[in-house]
Amino acid sequence: MTVENKSLAVGALGTAESAVMGVAGSAPAFSVAVTAAVIVAAVGPLSVGSVLYCGRHVCHGP
Repeated sequence: MTVENKSLAVGALGTAESAVMGVAGSAPAFSVAVTAAVIVAAVGPLSVGSVLYCGRHVCHGP
């Protein structure tokens, strides 16, 4: 049985491609943080907890 090298080829990504991959990797967390900040600013500090509680309750049933 042989073990294959599953790494990225040297020089396959340039600076621009590396930047795009870095931004794409952090975009989901940034999106959640911005959404939570907008909800808190619009409704109040307890709004995020109520959204999470209601979301959990609806997903898992009574």
